[in-house]
Amino acid sequence: MNRPTALHSQDPTALQAAIRSGMRLYWVVLALSVIASLLMLTSPVYMLQIYDRVLASGSTDTLIVLTVVTAGLLILLALIEMVRQRLLTNFGSYLDWAVSDKVFERLFRRRALLGAASGQRERGEGGASALRAVDSIRNFYSNAGILAFFDAPFVPFFIGIVFLMHGYLGWVALSGALIIFMLALVSEFSARGLFQRSGGESAQAQGFTETSLRNASALEAMGMMDSLKARWHQNHDLSVSFAAEAAKRIGLLTSMTKSIRFGVQVAILGMGAYLAVRGDISPGMMIAASIIMGRGLAPVEQSVGAWRSFVQARQAHQRLNTLLASLPERDDSLSMPTPEARVQVINLVGNPPGAKMSPILRGLNFTIEPGEFLCVIGPTGIGKSTLAQFLVGVWAPIDGAVRLDGIAMHTWNPRDRGQYIGYLPQDIELFDGTVAENIARLQDPDEAKLFAAANLANCHDLILQLPGGYSYQIGESGGQLSGGQRQRIALARALYGAPKFIVLDEPSANLDTLGEQALRNSVMHMKAAGLTVLAIEHKAHLLQVCDHVLVMAGPGRTQLMTRDDFIKEQQGRSQNNRPSQKAPQLRVKEFKPVTASSDRPAGQ
Repeated sequence: MNRPTALHSQDPTALQAAIRSGMRLYWVVLALSVIASLLMLTSPVYMLQIYDRVLASGSTDTLIVLTVVTAGLLILLALIEMVRQRLLTNFGSYLDWAVSDKVFERLFRRRALLGAASGQRERGEGGASALRAVDSIRNFYSNAGILAFFDAPFVPFFIGIVFLMHGYLGWVALSGALIIFMLALVSEFSARGLFQRSGGESAQAQGFTETSLRNASALEAMGMMDSLKARWHQNHDLSVSFAAEAAKRIGLLTSMTKSIRFGVQVAILGMGAYLAVRGDISPGMMIAASIIMGRGLAPVEQSVGAWRSFVQARQAHQRLNTLLASLPERDDSLSMPTPEARVQVINLVGNPPGAKMSPILRGLNFTIEPGEFLCVIGPTGIGKSTLAQFLVGVWAPIDGAVRLDGIAMHTWNPRDRGQYIGYLPQDIELFDGTVAENIARLQDPDEAKLFAAANLANCHDLILQLPGGYSYQIGESGGQLSGGQRQRIALARALYGAPKFIVLDEPSANLDTLGEQALRNSVMHMKAAGLTVLAIEHKAHLLQVCDHVLVMAGPGRTQLMTRDDFIKEQQGRSQNNRPSQKAPQLRVKEFKPVTASSDRPAGQ
């Protein structure tokens, strides 16, 4: 059985592979960090020499030489710092380049393959915020705070130098470093959970808002704004509360860390003064020890300050790896031959992915030959739109098969499948752009294909009536168009590029009488062109031009018949039913076949 499941490959994800490819860069940055750490000793050594050599000897030549050498080393340190930052910034941009396209593609594949249930889960886990997770990782590597994590391993080196000056100074420095390190651990454990909960609640609030904005007109009309805000505040306020609490804790720990670092430097100066008075060390060593210890503790302090961005980057890393591992890489290297579009449904067993119920489609069998038109009817919720998802190859069957020219539909290369399949979904989504761009499936419009699709969909004249015609900007989600206009333009999109197999899900849901007539004529032209057509309908007007009717009455209860046999059966039921009897759910009332050229829609 080929049940679709989320695949967790043992192979590294694109993000893991990109990070591994940067290991050489890590070593380069680490090597530069070693040099930078050594150059950080320039200032304390200069101070030591000034106090112990220049002031003692009064030699201005020595002062000039020391100053020139020190200035040169500090310039070199600045260049190394710049190179380190530039390398990490470029690496962040490389990660974005290597991962963002794959994340974008996985988001849509996951939503398409796993259905609405996946959409709800993704809203809780971040959903489209996965793209912002890519930004979080890039920003983390581009921020100067990451350099603190490269410098932190050299803290023992600086403490060791202080120990070499005097053991008492070393113990003071070590004590301060351990206290700051413990504060860093407290920062991790106290804020990690709060940031995670804040991110989860923020994603829920954002997902709820995005969903609500799609229905803004209905919400405004029905006065639901107060209820909407109350529901949004449930997640938003929790997100703000958790984030604020985490920020307070990190802010407190950061302040404590800074104070402790200054306190350690003061303690070293005090201890150094005591030792200098005793004659154990020179005054220069006292000053140098304070500067060295300040430099040694700085990365730890900076790490605490950068901890929030580190936690966010780590969460983003986990989220992206989960998303990238949930679906395998596509192999787009194999192209399929142009099909004749013979569609076979063989013992199909299927369900919307994630559905917790027995399969809504069971044992479904039928074949559509090129040039034939099959009309699928049945009550609401019976699985007609679910069937459409299997027919266009978006979902893989639990059992059985849907084949296009003998090849399982869901195994076709999506780019090839998109050329050969036209799909008009029940819920129509157009994109912000021109009419031409929407019909051309967001590609550069080809005029010949564009006009051919519009003419086949019988919407060419409708488009020319719009301001600007094919260049008309339809707005977000086609908001500048009526429901019928969106549906007819979406039909043209389904027909763009001369696909071989056309699936129409409720194609007349928003059409008026003229639109229904145009749709009927369009289907007739599709048949004449040898295309394979399947339409899911609740209205009767397309039955007059179909070849076969698939009646869906429930799981395992389907019947395939010719159009004429279906009409006779419905007419027989209409005559046999008494007025007091309840009409069968699938009965098409007063269906009268009319000629294909009639202007009168069926059922009226």
